Amino acid sequence: MAMGLLAVVAASCGSADLPASVAPVTTATPTTLSPEQLEAELDPTCVASTAVGFGSTVHAVESGGVARSYLQYVPASYEGVAMPVVISLHHNTGTAADDVAAQGLAEAAEAHGFVVLSPQAAGEPAVWDAAVASADVTFVSDMVDQAQTDFCLSVERVYALGAGDGGDMAARVACDLSDRIAAVGFLGVVADPQPCELLRPVPLAAAPGREPDLAPWVDRYGCDPSPTVEPLGPTEVTGVRTVYTDCVEGAAIETFDVGGPTAAGDLIWPFFVDYPLPTGP
Repeated sequence: MAMGLLAVVAASCGSADLPASVAPVTTATPTTLSPEQLEAELDPTCVASTAVGFGSTVHAVESGGVARSYLQYVPASYEGVAMPVVISLHHNTGTAADDVAAQGLAEAAEAHGFVVLSPQAAGEPAVWDAAVASADVTFVSDMVDQAQTDFCLSVERVYALGAGDGGDMAARVACDLSDRIAAVGFLGVVADPQPCELLRPVPLAAAPGREPDLAPWVDRYGCDPSPTVEPLGPTEVTGVRTVYTDCVEGAAIETFDVGGPTAAGDLIWPFFVDYPLPTGP
């Protein structure tokens, strides 16, 4: 596949504890929102409060009286109208920048047209606090608040993606911020946070997804415990999709099992596209 190097903006708006390097960008056929979705959801009147740098930039936000850092990746296709956002939650002991590179999220953001926000866990080693209503949940919410003023953010399309035990944090924000997170994705183990007081059932995708890990969510969403298994479509990678049916209204659970390495963003993004945050009564 052809590779092209995207210029990376090295500007820092706060703490410089995150490397600003990202992987080379792969050119690909975009999986984007339909013209109808664009017309309905991407507000052309949105005007960002600051100049937006393309590529990878490091930012800081004060959360709970503490300065916290996150990496922001803006694709070259950004033109000032509201754009979907994927919050990428790195593996414990990892870094935000390493996570974006490892999951191919810069490439996927360029191909599909979304912004990546990758918050950095605190501590040495860096570990998420995935307890209910934790300071890290507040941090993620504060980060989205700030991003919403920095660039045009599509509030109906804010998604969370957890890698490894970053999935613990992804599950927690899906529970605690269910009125804000449109859908959640897991790379590896699917966490079961307790307690989980959902205001709405957050659609869930996993790659892969083990039945024991999914069972609590299947029960939580009232899905049929016997899923259907189907091959991925002819334009997708080789593998199978497992779909749980008869869930409560608004809920969805799907898993993807592929035969070889596949960029996380390319695999889970099409699922995200199908599930914007519901609006209206």
